[in-house]
Amino acid sequence: LLSLSHRGPDDQGKVIYNSFGMGMQRLSIIDLNKGHQPIFDESKSYSIVFNGEIYNYKELRRRLCNDGVKFKTNSDTEVVLLGYLNHGISFIDNLEGMFSFVIYNSHNHEIIMVRDRLGKKPLYYYKDSEKLIFSSEVQSIIKLGTLNCSIDPQAYWDYITFRYVPGKRTTINKIKKFKAGHYANVSSSKIEINRYW
Repeated sequence: LLSLSHRGPDDQGKVIYNSFGMGMQRLSIIDLNKGHQPIFDESKSYSIVFNGEIYNYKELRRRLCNDGVKFKTNSDTEVVLLGYLNHGISFIDNLEGMFSFVIYNSHNHEIIMVRDRLGKKPLYYYKDSEKLIFSSEVQSIIKLGTLNCSIDPQAYWDYITFRYVPGKRTTINKIKKFKAGHYANVSSSKIEINRYW
């Protein structure tokens, strides 16, 4: 989390289970007092870390309240989590904004990863047969120091040529860019990525 402190200097939080942990450096914009992340559902079975802003979250919150959903915060993050829990993955079609988020289900150890339609908010990941690591910055994954990564020569030349790296590659060979307009279901054995937009 320290390597991401410049991204969110106002607050930090983390949750650690037996085989999974996630943390968040937060820039507090919405619900300064109660929007601490990760945010949990009432049963504490599901948790979310969220980067970005949902422009229509108040309208979505009203709709969920009309369906009987109870909120503990006024944050857009909780709207995303409870919307997903009440409507499934199709709820992301209702989200207007820039975002990347990860939801963890502690019952079946399933992870949901989502990135906004145009990829305004970053999300990177490393996956091998033993672990999944995700972050909003490549550098924070590298700083773990436990991965055998090296520079991807083609991605490096792409960056020199185009001033960005196209596709899902990054300048580091084993760290991938999560594609815009996609979501993933991650289980212990595989990552299944689907396009929603």
